[in-house]
Amino acid sequence: MTVFKHRLGAAVLSVTLLFAGCAAPAEQPVSSAAAVPEATPAPLPTLTAEHVAYLGNADDTARPEEPLTRGEIAQWVYALLEDPDRVEPGWTVDVPPDHPAAPGAGVLVGLGLLDVGEHHLFFPEHNVTRGEFVTILGFFLPPDGESCEFSDLPEDAELYPLAAAAVRREWLSLGEDGAFRPEAPVTRAEAVHGLNTALGRHADLERLAALGSPQVFADLPVSHAAYGDMLEAYLPHTGTVESDTERWSDCTVPPAVHGAGPVLLDGELYLLGEDGTFARSTAQGVLQFGADGRYTTGDPELDTLLTAIVGRYTDPQAEPIENLERLFQYASFSFEYINRGYQDDGATGWENGSAKEMLTTGGGNCYNYAAVFALLARKLGYQAHAVSGTAQLSPNATYVAHSWVEIDTDAGRRVCDPEAQGVYNVNHQVGYYMFMRVYGSEGDPEYYLGDTYLDDTQPQEAPG
Repeated sequence: MTVFKHRLGAAVLSVTLLFAGCAAPAEQPVSSAAAVPEATPAPLPTLTAEHVAYLGNADDTARPEEPLTRGEIAQWVYALLEDPDRVEPGWTVDVPPDHPAAPGAGVLVGLGLLDVGEHHLFFPEHNVTRGEFVTILGFFLPPDGESCEFSDLPEDAELYPLAAAAVRREWLSLGEDGAFRPEAPVTRAEAVHGLNTALGRHADLERLAALGSPQVFADLPVSHAAYGDMLEAYLPHTGTVESDTERWSDCTVPPAVHGAGPVLLDGELYLLGEDGTFARSTAQGVLQFGADGRYTTGDPELDTLLTAIVGRYTDPQAEPIENLERLFQYASFSFEYINRGYQDDGATGWENGSAKEMLTTGGGNCYNYAAVFALLARKLGYQAHAVSGTAQLSPNATYVAHSWVEIDTDAGRRVCDPEAQGVYNVNHQVGYYMFMRVYGSEGDPEYYLGDTYLDDTQPQEAPG
């Protein structure tokens, strides 16, 4: 570029002198010592051979099936660059300097790998297409004459060499119809696999197995196809590669975003351990967690019904007690009262059947109401129990077989009675609000388990 400007200046000077009536000065020989050297193009940035961690963690989920965004690919590529300062950053108006994607967005735009249009809009939340992904990766690892037959991409297409290289090198795969689908979004799992494969990176699954196959993301159990790839991209580790086999000498599990204990994510409940990984095939009180780390009732169909309700009626930003009250309102007022069978006094283990009956038919009696709310409360991480006993629901009323919910808290057990709230209170206008009440509170129903009156308002005598 410097040489081009020098020659252009000399030409302009000659034309100026000519039109001024002066002959252009004779061209003088230039000594080799004074010659202007040809400009050497700045070396392009390269992707590091080091196995740096580039996959971030915003909320303890990996979201493998979700589309990769332009902001995310910018952060990933920047983390993998050996020498990002070689690039004159491009300008965007919608990625401010303090945005996490700003450095990477500047690099990708500066290299012309992502289009920002005449208005310089990067759109960090927009999805990355498969065509854009191979364009970015192919810039750093250019195609080498690979060929591939696509049902939707002719050989004379501009993207063809990059797409063919990506498929032949197993960065991306084709569908059964042989289509490359350049405009389709690339998923996070596909992108991580493509980057790892391009860089010769493969998780040391033996090492991970020796560590107990830790589940560091709630939605990425060890059985997931992307488990190895995403942990390779996320866990800081050191090791060696011999004959395409990677062996880790050590790895570190970064701290989780959430604290230890029950964690609700996208309507699913998980149990996060003190070590920053999610528990599997274990129990915490009445909460059972399956091999995938999710809370389960043991009935997949019932689990699906409960997850849908929690996802619809709770707010991820709200406090747990607020979401619990939302679900109490749902359980109290969403069903028709139908007189069904009773449970024995003190009976346990009947919640699943009664809850499923209510959720699939739209109605039931106090046992159904209690079962639905107990399981929804568990879905939020509460130690909730449906109780089968006897109650007097209002003064001078008859004592009847009845069911309600107990929830264990740090302050003691609390009573929730969705059927009394949504049916009895509505029909008889008693005026109580049976959410998180203390047994024996004035104006509330009287509850009995067997012959024992349940009253937590009086000091309890110490045993013995």
